[in-house]
Amino acid sequence: MINKIELVFVILFLCVIGCNNKNIKKEITPNVTSKVSFMDLIDNLPSLELPYTMYCGLNESFPWIDDLDKRLVEYLPENVIVAGKLPVNNDFVYIIYGEIGDIIYPYLNIYNQNGEKLDSIYLHISWCAADEWERTSTTTTINKDFSISMTDTSEYIHYLDAETYITDSIVVKRKVMQLMNSGLYQNVSFDSLKIQ
Repeated sequence: MINKIELVFVILFLCVIGCNNKNIKKEITPNVTSKVSFMDLIDNLPSLELPYTMYCGLNESFPWIDDLDKRLVEYLPENVIVAGKLPVNNDFVYIIYGEIGDIIYPYLNIYNQNGEKLDSIYLHISWCAADEWERTSTTTTINKDFSISMTDTSEYIHYLDAETYITDSIVVKRKVMQLMNSGLYQNVSFDSLKIQ
């Protein structure tokens, strides 16, 4: 027959085992985190103030987002710098970002509200570069009406000596893209003009 002291020890023993089992169950139960929607991530991106001009890519004065939510990276190419979104009021999302290279190459990605990429637009006609024959600069402006105006200026040269060069010709290329009712961009004009 069990006396009262032994009964107290048995009850305490069962309580200790029961408490330890509850702790073990808590440790092996996986933590379930709720998935954040694409639109919740986008709501945290700042809207760019328009008109917005980019010269030779996205330069150092561009307002980079330092504390970008890492979950947004799933929707963008690797190793990009995000600037923000266009303040367009429709069913699409327009993210401006830069890919790092010789310059920071500017892009505009268009997404639906589920985060599916619908289009990607390089925001310059070419790129800024210079060598002994050609010097090219490029400028792009996103206007208040969300149209995109791009201009490339190429100066073709030849050197007379180590320091002196002559300009043979200058070619200016212009491209305009318009935001259509579909929510996507379309080229509405492209021209090339030889100045000299």
